[in-house]
Amino acid sequence: MAPRVSVLLPAWNTAAYVEEAVGSILAQTYGDFELLVLDDGSTDGTADRVLAMGDSRLKVFRNPVQLGLSGILNVGLALAEGEYVARMDSDDIAAPDRLALQVALLDSRPEVTVCGADLEMFGDATGASDAAVADCDIKALFLEAARNVFDATSLFRRDFVMKHRIRWNQAYVSGGDLAFWIDFMRAGAVFTNVKKPLLRYRRHPTALSRNVTGTASAVYRIRKGLIADFYPHLTQLEVTALANLFAGSPPGGGSFSFSSLCEAVAAATKAKRWTEPVFGESRSVLDQIVNNRVLRFQQAILRQG
Repeated sequence: MAPRVSVLLPAWNTAAYVEEAVGSILAQTYGDFELLVLDDGSTDGTADRVLAMGDSRLKVFRNPVQLGLSGILNVGLALAEGEYVARMDSDDIAAPDRLALQVALLDSRPEVTVCGADLEMFGDATGASDAAVADCDIKALFLEAARNVFDATSLFRRDFVMKHRIRWNQAYVSGGDLAFWIDFMRAGAVFTNVKKPLLRYRRHPTALSRNVTGTASAVYRIRKGLIADFYPHLTQLEVTALANLFAGSPPGGGSFSFSSLCEAVAAATKAKRWTEPVFGESRSVLDQIVNNRVLRFQQAILRQG
């Protein structure tokens, strides 16, 4: 009989942390799950450490050639048998009641497709997240690439993914989870978050998400596509101008000019004229995001002199 939950835990050279991550899933108060540890060509004995833990709910897949995060997650999705699929990272720690709370939420709310949760950081940085709860707010916050769905806290319905043929995009070395959730939104998904930290998110120098340059480049490309969706009346040049509001520097480096500011402000003004939700997103939250970015962009131009 298939388990109700398949937990996907990709790992690459995280032998120092993986036992703690795996142990936190094996210690869940909810027990009807399989844990798929997806070793993506590790050379430090990561998979051996997991195998030595010897739990029947553990399934270790060793990929001899590194596929990258999106690729190995797609392998895991193909192997998953559960009704629900959970994400977990190999250097984080799940709260004992994480799966119990999220499964209960999806069981009681059949309209919800994806359930995330708050998290708390530890290691190189500390602090707590503040994820949105309302579906309309989460969808608008995809534009900000913040406070929407924290990837390693997510639980989603596998039948939705299979029906709509959604997969992680392997073109993105980092930032692929944002594109993944946006594809969910485009297919009609409903999102929510549990307002409780259900994950301890480890910050350390070798974490993939610390690849700031690669992530920023990927998010810029993803955001341009999202802007075109949210604001279908904009031209391609206006979409680019609006995307520049969110970039720390122009693609390829350098500094933004005063003319870039004028183009961005004009695009933002035109964008806000579109008031009808496209995917059920909050247009007022979108307006707040754009207004805040215009202000920050203006301040950046002034600092440049």
